[in-house]
Amino acid sequence: MVRSIVVGMIAACMGGAATAEVDLSKLRAQIERAVESEDLSAITTVFGPEVRIMPEYQKTMTGPDHAALYYETLFDGIDINLFDRTLTETIPIDMLKVDIGAFTLNYTAAQSAEAKEGSGHYFDIWEESAAGDYVLIAQAWNFDSVYTEIRETTMFDTLPGIHLAFTPSVPVDSGAAFDHLAVNLYNDAAMIRQQSDILYHVYSEDAVMYPHDSGPKVGQEAIKEFLEDYTSGWPSFDYIKTASHRIEGTEPYAMSLISYNLRWDSLDNSGVSIGKGIRIMKRNEDGSLRTYRLISMHDQ
Repeated sequence: MVRSIVVGMIAACMGGAATAEVDLSKLRAQIERAVESEDLSAITTVFGPEVRIMPEYQKTMTGPDHAALYYETLFDGIDINLFDRTLTETIPIDMLKVDIGAFTLNYTAAQSAEAKEGSGHYFDIWEESAAGDYVLIAQAWNFDSVYTEIRETTMFDTLPGIHLAFTPSVPVDSGAAFDHLAVNLYNDAAMIRQQSDILYHVYSEDAVMYPHDSGPKVGQEAIKEFLEDYTSGWPSFDYIKTASHRIEGTEPYAMSLISYNLRWDSLDNSGVSIGKGIRIMKRNEDGSLRTYRLISMHDQ
């Protein structure tokens, strides 16, 4: 009798997990169909109450209403001919699942007869309830090349987006928060000192970086080469701050929503760069955290 109860409980648990994964697969497909068919109601039904839309070249849209407004503006501004996504991997982090993949977008801008195409990578963060339901809590994407028309669009300028960098960061009141702060401070110090040769030390050997305007960099050595080349023409910075705005998970993976704020002043070359990203960390055997997956986007 006891054995039958235990077996029944195991079967129920396995059934619930399988159902949840099936449901998540349906939601992934629902997003693709909704974007391609420009179906606003279909895409907004997957939003969680604290959803964040984190696109390249634009501010972050927070909450379901502002997220819906972003997509409404997108659908009004372009005709989407094709939207195709390929899921690369899913990383479980406590009650979260982070989907990472590539996308291709073919579209025609309003009052234009010429179809254009862009491609890049995305992170979708899903949160699972105790009942096995999923809601989307963050969407982030960037492009694997510079698409001037997309970068310079004014389509979203009047939307109520925010600079994540200007919002409160996570308080350092736990070991996990301290770990993330340590990585942020190491990264900022290396950049402001122009020590590009040590920036890669915060990455695990099997890390994958998804930088803006470039394809993915796979492995620590590839990331090292990219960072040394990418930073070779940088001016001198007088202010750099990387901040974490949400942290989830401790072991083996941890996720944080991050922002960056850079200021430089080199005579005739001065400016500010603000952006955001999603970073997944992996804990080593010695307890230290290393960046495992990273996607970054400009705010402007």
